[in-house]
Amino acid sequence: MRFRKYCFGQGEMEMKERRKLSGKILTVLLAVVLLVTGMAVSVPAALRITIRDGKVYQNNKPVTNKIVGSKAKGYYYVDKTDFIRQIIEEGALITLLPRPRRFGKTLNLSMLRYFFEKTDGNVFRPLFDGKRIREWKDFDKHQGQYPVIMLTLKDCKADTFEDTLVRIGYELKNEFTRHAYLLDSPKMRPNYLDDFMALYEGKASRGQLEGSISLLSELLTLHWGMPPLVLLDEYDTPIHVAFDKGFYDRMIVFMRNFMSMVFKDNTSIFRGVITGILRVSKESIFSG
Repeated sequence: MRFRKYCFGQGEMEMKERRKLSGKILTVLLAVVLLVTGMAVSVPAALRITIRDGKVYQNNKPVTNKIVGSKAKGYYYVDKTDFIRQIIEEGALITLLPRPRRFGKTLNLSMLRYFFEKTDGNVFRPLFDGKRIREWKDFDKHQGQYPVIMLTLKDCKADTFEDTLVRIGYELKNEFTRHAYLLDSPKMRPNYLDDFMALYEGKASRGQLEGSISLLSELLTLHWGMPPLVLLDEYDTPIHVAFDKGFYDRMIVFMRNFMSMVFKDNTSIFRGVITGILRVSKESIFSG
């Protein structure tokens, strides 16, 4: 029993060391991606929110006016819509939100989409009635005024590089389908049509996948006369899986090209918000 216990302890230590090493490698990878793409990022203070004893604190300061709901039913609503204002007034052109899963990253991106997205009849506007963001002086200037690209890579997991690209292609197909009206746009350029159709039909090559968001952002800018908001959720899930499955070198190259083509020197973008699940350690470029 002692021997088995000793072996289990050793295995547990090895597993912890492996995870620690994995985290460091992925942190370095994140730094490489951002350095290569030349992206300037910021992490807003809006997410540093905690709840203690039924009260909301932001940066350890009480903000109890943000909490509403029925204590009897045990439900609370936390109004985080001021995050929208901070993205515009305090954020960089590209904002990175690195948080573990279940921290509300996707919910925040959905909120941004519904606030900014331009739709017929501005159907999402009523969602923000009675919310804090309604008091913002620039509410009407930005609400419902921009095309939006929203892509999630959280389910892009596979055992091989090729199968991972298939899953990424499927997510892109969904987003291109959402913007299928561009096919009838008078601004559609003939030389872009083949690439658009390949992505729309889920038959894109690797090169077309890498340039997909850049292509879509340019077409949206041409059609609407204004650049889109680009929301990329869990960009690092394929990288994390690739590290475990042994093809992360190839995935790094793909993600570097994929991200740099849309986030580096791209004039066809209003703002970019990226979420990731990687913990940013003190060795990263975000320290200080």
